[in-house]
Amino acid sequence: MKPLNHVKKLLIVKTAVLLILFAFLAGNQLQAQERQPARLERLNYSINTDTADITSLDIEAITFGLEFKLTDINYLETSLRYDNDDLDLQGTWLIDFTEDTPHDMRLRLNLSSEDGLDSFEPALGVGGRFPREGREHYFFGHLDYYFDVSSSSLVYNGGVGYPLTYNSNIKLSIGNAFWDRDDHQLNFGMEIEF
Repeated sequence: MKPLNHVKKLLIVKTAVLLILFAFLAGNQLQAQERQPARLERLNYSINTDTADITSLDIEAITFGLEFKLTDINYLETSLRYDNDDLDLQGTWLIDFTEDTPHDMRLRLNLSSEDGLDSFEPALGVGGRFPREGREHYFFGHLDYYFDVSSSSLVYNGGVGYPLTYNSNIKLSIGNAFWDRDDHQLNFGMEIEF
């Protein structure tokens, strides 16, 4: 990957902020019909390291994500990922089909940026969050299939979350990312629920 100059980095950041703002405003507009504003549900932050080089803390990427609740079954998740070269964006529409259960099983419709923000690739997947009965920790994961990529079209992530406080969790997972599909990554992060 080529290093980005300052102007291009600034353009990418501005574009990402505008996309997040657009998603938030679009969610609010959709909710205006039902008199329920879109609500921020979760904030995620994680660092990602390559499992092949786990002896050192060589950070491969940093990911920041927001999840908004649009309706009882519709959610919007946005993620920004920086890997020392590119700033990438992913938007996911989540449709929860287990609304009245403690488990979250969701259909995932993704758009992920490629080569910075030059193009976007679509994906379809499933994911969820599975609490253990009588236990504080929970399991989570997702599997996405990207349609228009030449190789390694599956992206996965799975792990466990442990509560720190009533609304924050530490998460540990293993998986890959759309931007680094051939490498397995260890992810360590924090989640705050609102």
